[in-house]
Amino acid sequence: MLLFYQFCYAGEVRYGFLIGGRGGYQDTGDVPFLKTFMEDGYILKGVFMGDFSFISSFLDFVLKIDTREVSESTIEDLWDVRIKKAYLIDEIYMAIKPADWIFFYPGKKEVVIFDGIILQNYLTGFGFRIDLYEDKDIPFVISGGMNKAEKSEELLGTDSFDPIAFISLDYLLNFAEGLSLSFLFFNDRSNFFGTMMNNALQQILLPILEYRIKMETDFRKRLRMMEMYERIIEEPVKNSEGNLYWLNLSGKKYLWNFLLKGGFSFEFGNSDVRYIDIFTGYEKRVDIDFLGYAGFFKCFYKGSRGFEPFISFLYMSGNEGPFDFSDEYESFLGLYPYITETSIFYSGGINSHFSTGSLSPSGIMAYGSISFVLGMNIKYFLNLELLQAFLFSPVSPKKIGEIEVGRVYGYETDVIIKKDLYKFITLMAEGDLFFPGDFFTKSGIIFRIQGGIDISM
Repeated sequence: MLLFYQFCYAGEVRYGFLIGGRGGYQDTGDVPFLKTFMEDGYILKGVFMGDFSFISSFLDFVLKIDTREVSESTIEDLWDVRIKKAYLIDEIYMAIKPADWIFFYPGKKEVVIFDGIILQNYLTGFGFRIDLYEDKDIPFVISGGMNKAEKSEELLGTDSFDPIAFISLDYLLNFAEGLSLSFLFFNDRSNFFGTMMNNALQQILLPILEYRIKMETDFRKRLRMMEMYERIIEEPVKNSEGNLYWLNLSGKKYLWNFLLKGGFSFEFGNSDVRYIDIFTGYEKRVDIDFLGYAGFFKCFYKGSRGFEPFISFLYMSGNEGPFDFSDEYESFLGLYPYITETSIFYSGGINSHFSTGSLSPSGIMAYGSISFVLGMNIKYFLNLELLQAFLFSPVSPKKIGEIEVGRVYGYETDVIIKKDLYKFITLMAEGDLFFPGDFFTKSGIIFRIQGGIDISM
């Protein structure tokens, strides 16, 4: 609930606050590869979000403060994992309107590209929007911007300016239907790709090496594995510089009682990478060519009030492991993607958050993603969302170290319940179950249960 107040005759001041809490428990089921970025134990988090806006005929000012948690696991020594956290200002920007159909946005603002699969995050920079449909009755909207990339490991940003530039042309059939063609450019100047590679190496090899070091009885083999372990901890990819490009086409259309959404993205570029070989300890350089692609399709049934079944499909190309540099690097890369079906747990619910990776490979550890999701939204006296996700890898099975992995990530079931008690109080609960497939070497149910309450005013 937002409170509105008139500000003289030129505009108005609008502000609102959200205060809440989340609590629950999660268990990773002792599955290798998951222990490095998921923790067993209780979840407890407070939520505060403030929204203040000043609106006039020429200038809008928006400030949003959110306790959205940004976390990153870092290895401090051989057996110690640290979690970094920060609480950020989500949005602070001005909307300058020289005309009703032209907008300029300097400041920090949410940017969404390709349905959030490539990019959905709050970035600092400058943007614009030219709405020809609104004022000129011409069915086009042109938007774009230039923003500064932020590095996850530093949480609050990086000293260098790594630009993210985008432009989008939207063809509108009406306010709810149309096509969108967009182009996104990212210039890596400060080891963004290297940071992603180091994280992937730590997620894959550290759990394997940790287990093998403890079990190995041969002193020389144990010593070699300890040396590999230390090189991975010290982040072997020292520098990466290059360019990445995304060309995207997406659209949505109502057909009878169905809302159809879909799109295709083509990602390409190159990077000059300097790294330490984890097996020999020698420094090497390699020129990597990127070539990835992704597509999605979603169908929502809108024919029944309060009852909305839907299906979705997502394909993201994969690579033969995160550190296989032979030929092209084919894992589709996202730049600050919103957590989607490519993660262990499906997006949505009361635990949704933005990815903190400066670049994120598709699927689990760069192996790509094929996902099918069946879902149901039921809205009567409460909001109930049911999800069943099937997650696979498009890459053929391959050994990680001496462990052979399959193509099935697993199967996930989510139940999300929300109930409005009053206009300003909302209760919510969520249960997630994940059944690991043959991609993982151990079985066991991974589960997470949560509850929460929000008070808005």
